[in-house]
Amino acid sequence: MIKNIDQQRHTRTRVNARTAAGTNLAAHRSDDIKTFGLTPAALGRVLSAAKIARFSWHDVIYREGDAAESVFALRSGMVKLVNYLPNGQARTVRLHVRGGLLGLSGLVNDVYEHTSVAINDVVAYQIPIADLQALREDDPFLYSQLTERWHDYLREADAWITRFSTGSVKARAARLVAHLSRIESGTKMKQVKLLTCEEMANILGVTMESVSRVLAQFKRQRLLQPIAGRPAECYELKLHALNRIATD
Repeated sequence: MIKNIDQQRHTRTRVNARTAAGTNLAAHRSDDIKTFGLTPAALGRVLSAAKIARFSWHDVIYREGDAAESVFALRSGMVKLVNYLPNGQARTVRLHVRGGLLGLSGLVNDVYEHTSVAINDVVAYQIPIADLQALREDDPFLYSQLTERWHDYLREADAWITRFSTGSVKARAARLVAHLSRIESGTKMKQVKLLTCEEMANILGVTMESVSRVLAQFKRQRLLQPIAGRPAECYELKLHALNRIATD
């Protein structure tokens, strides 16, 4: 693992989020219905008291141990969930993109289990936990859908550990590049927008130098090729070749 330098940088908290209080969310767009996997009626109920919250790169949405007051439903952007070890080292334990629900553990716990940090510009619905907890009596089926989503995240956490903490650094990096392409692009998986070496190192539990060396090798082997006219971190990828490396 690498020494955490993120922790010193993450000085902005969720009070810095630009929240549009009183935003009218009655007319939900059809893509929101598809994104969150709920019926129009269920989505309307979940978002009935929601506000729009906006976060910038490295904004802290909430901190581990904070009182769990809200769930954040991501409309755009990417967020990492981080655990800090007693020695100050950071480990990213999950990434969330559009459609992710942050802070669902607040349905059963009083505090947040992770620190949530924006990786890029993020727009989310901020939903009061109390409103969602009331669904246990008012709409048990909808409440069960939310708790099942939380259990899905717990199961994914076990898979995350296996995927990114076992095998060679090269194999783990190949898995991470493929994973980033999948969550960013869906089933197409022809392109990827890489995270910084620091962020990738915090996921893989290795040094930034190790990540940098592996990515440089992928580029020399043309497994990652720059895309003309796109930002420097955007690449076309040879998925089949990366998948072979991932199984080494």
